[in-house]
Amino acid sequence: MKKEKFFLFLIGLIIIPLILEGSLRLAGWVYYMQRAKSESAKKRDTNSIRILCLGDSFTFGSGAKPGYSYPEQLEQLLNKDNQRQKFIVYNYTGHSSCPGLNSSRLLKILDENITKYQPHIIIVLIGMHNRWNLIDSNYFLFTNHSWKLYLYRLDSLLTRLRIYKLLKITIGNLKYKFFKNNTTQKVIIEEIRENPGAEVHLRLAEQYNSYSGNHSLAIEEYKKVLDLDPDNDKAYARLGRIYENQNKYEMAAVQFKKALQINPNNLLARNRLWNVYFKQGKKELALKELEEYLRIYPQNEGLRCILRFGLPSVEIFEDDELQNKLLKYDLEGIVKTCLYRNVIPILLTYPYASPRDKIRMEVAKKYKIPFIDIASVFKRLRLSEGYREQDYFSQDGHCNENGYRIMAEEIYKVLKNGLPYRWSNRRIYSSR
Repeated sequence: MKKEKFFLFLIGLIIIPLILEGSLRLAGWVYYMQRAKSESAKKRDTNSIRILCLGDSFTFGSGAKPGYSYPEQLEQLLNKDNQRQKFIVYNYTGHSSCPGLNSSRLLKILDENITKYQPHIIIVLIGMHNRWNLIDSNYFLFTNHSWKLYLYRLDSLLTRLRIYKLLKITIGNLKYKFFKNNTTQKVIIEEIRENPGAEVHLRLAEQYNSYSGNHSLAIEEYKKVLDLDPDNDKAYARLGRIYENQNKYEMAAVQFKKALQINPNNLLARNRLWNVYFKQGKKELALKELEEYLRIYPQNEGLRCILRFGLPSVEIFEDDELQNKLLKYDLEGIVKTCLYRNVIPILLTYPYASPRDKIRMEVAKKYKIPFIDIASVFKRLRLSEGYREQDYFSQDGHCNENGYRIMAEEIYKVLKNGLPYRWSNRRIYSSR
């Protein structure tokens, strides 16, 4: 009798999780189908060809005015003088394009974005930030050969299960409720304290910083904010972010610390400070700040993963061979996911030539997908008579409106003439 009960208990341990997993997957499928349907009603009709652009700040459109990113200009080109077919090009911050995004994080959110937007084509430009952005990075697969490596692989495998994700979310929410300390109220109070003059300069600084790429003017505006409102922690944090991007780590750390003295719960300052310490090789200080960030905001599973498996040394993380393996692993995962979901992936290079362009080309060739060498286009452009860098790039190195126009035109040429498919009955049929 005891053996039968024990046997039934073991069966229950297997069957109940399977039922729960199946229920969660079904609920998730229904939820995402509803969101996709809702998205359809908002922006697209049933005859539209949907293109999803995935990437970092070069996809987001940093360096150009709002409305002039390459995805937005590409949509205009595709729909210009086209009465028979409508094209929708998606480029939403936080979902498809996000400044600072790394390739591992993009791979992690890819399936969700495909479900949400139901694209026919996905254009991918990623990898520039792999050297410094550790959030959700798969670098553990190539740097750690101890028992932690097996834990990381197990964690990656289990993350595919809805039960495991639900458990992580539940634990994170419980920690958040336990440690919550009126952060939201403090932020609101500080916003009320800011006078209109400071707020205007703050918005102007963000325009210079995020779109025009004129960091000098942005710094001047942030300093004006601090003259009017010396306790504005946002200005200190964003000023520190500029210095960090300029590799002025000591100056950046000073600004982040000032922001945290005013508001210990400033998540931007807290998050960037541990990154600055990491780049300086100060691992102990980086881990301390990382722990403090997670105490305030424990739901960030990507950062919790870093804390769980440890920070690499800067020297190891800068290794070119590791970066090649990391990008290849992530790009192949992205391409295979797209092909499995019956979506055509297109790989791009950045406007600047990189040793990792070879990796992008090799992955495209291996899976017989389109590859657009944007770097070669700009290389030829630089050799042309009368070329001026400022005509195509902003001061921070991102493209400006003209630079993104060049990118959009090159992609448009491939979509119009080079892809081995035809448009028919709202679907793309590949000749592969």
